Amino acid sequence: MGQVCIEKQYRGQGLFQGLYHQLKSNLSPHFEMVITEVSVKNTRSIRAHEKVGFESIKTYATEAGEEWSILLWDWQD
Repeated sequence: MGQVCIEKQYRGQGLFQGLYHQLKSNLSPHFEMVITEVSVKNTRSIRAHEKVGFESIKTYATEAGEEWSILLWDWQD
Protein backbone atom coordinates (compact mmCIF):
# COMPACT_ATOMS: atom_id res chain seq x y z
CA MET A 1 0.00 0.00 0.00
CA GLY A 2 1.29 3.46 -0.81
CA GLN A 3 0.90 6.68 1.10
CA VAL A 4 -2.47 8.00 2.16
CA CYS A 5 -2.58 11.74 2.72
CA ILE A 6 -5.58 13.56 4.17
CA GLU A 7 -5.55 17.34 3.83
CA LYS A 8 -5.52 19.06 7.20
CA GLN A 9 -9.03 20.54 6.88
CA TYR A 10 -10.50 17.05 6.31
CA ARG A 11 -8.71 15.24 9.14
CA GLY A 12 -10.74 13.84 12.00
CA GLN A 13 -13.75 13.07 9.80
CA GLY A 14 -13.09 9.35 9.40
CA LEU A 15 -11.79 9.57 5.82
CA PHE A 16 -8.60 7.63 6.55
CA GLN A 17 -10.48 4.78 8.23
CA GLY A 18 -13.15 4.87 5.53
CA LEU A 19 -10.59 4.55 2.75
CA TYR A 20 -8.91 1.59 4.40
CA HIS A 21 -12.19 -0.16 5.21
CA GLN A 22 -13.32 0.30 1.59
CA LEU A 23 -9.97 -1.15 0.48
CA LYS A 24 -10.55 -4.17 2.73
CA SER A 25 -14.13 -4.58 1.51
CA ASN A 26 -13.00 -4.61 -2.13
CA LEU A 27 -9.76 -6.56 -1.87
CA SER A 28 -10.06 -8.97 1.06
CA PRO A 29 -11.62 -11.67 -1.15
CA HIS A 30 -8.35 -11.64 -3.13
CA PHE A 31 -5.69 -10.83 -0.52
CA GLU A 32 -4.99 -11.95 3.04
CA MET A 33 -3.41 -8.72 4.29
CA VAL A 34 -2.14 -5.27 3.45
CA ILE A 35 1.37 -4.05 4.30
CA THR A 36 2.71 -0.51 4.37
CA GLU A 37 5.56 1.35 6.02
CA VAL A 38 5.59 4.58 7.98
CA SER A 39 8.40 6.68 9.39
CA VAL A 40 8.57 6.19 13.16
CA LYS A 41 8.76 10.00 13.44
CA ASN A 42 5.27 10.23 11.92
CA THR A 43 3.42 9.37 15.12
CA ARG A 44 0.10 10.72 13.78
CA SER A 45 0.22 8.23 10.92
CA ILE A 46 1.33 5.35 13.16
CA ARG A 47 -1.64 5.99 15.49
CA ALA A 48 -4.08 6.29 12.57
CA HIS A 49 -2.89 2.97 11.12
CA GLU A 50 -3.11 1.25 14.51
CA LYS A 51 -6.66 2.57 14.94
CA VAL A 52 -7.63 0.89 11.64
CA GLY A 53 -6.08 -2.42 12.72
CA PHE A 54 -2.46 -2.35 11.55
CA GLU A 55 0.27 -3.79 13.76
CA SER A 56 3.99 -3.14 13.54
CA ILE A 57 5.81 -6.29 12.45
CA LYS A 58 9.31 -4.84 12.05
CA THR A 59 11.21 -1.62 12.56
CA TYR A 60 14.39 -0.87 10.66
CA ALA A 61 16.83 1.99 10.16
CA THR A 62 17.88 3.35 6.79
CA GLU A 63 21.52 4.04 5.96
CA ALA A 64 20.80 7.68 6.85
CA GLY A 65 19.65 6.54 10.31
CA GLU A 66 15.92 7.18 9.90
CA GLU A 67 13.68 4.57 11.53
CA TRP A 68 10.72 3.09 9.68
CA SER A 69 8.04 0.70 10.83
CA ILE A 70 6.57 -1.99 8.59
CA LEU A 71 2.86 -2.28 9.39
CA LEU A 72 0.58 -5.21 8.60
CA TRP A 73 -3.21 -5.41 8.69
CA ASP A 74 -4.26 -9.07 8.75
CA TRP A 75 -7.55 -9.55 6.92
CA GLN A 76 -7.95 -13.21 7.86
CA ASP A 77 -9.66 -12.57 11.20
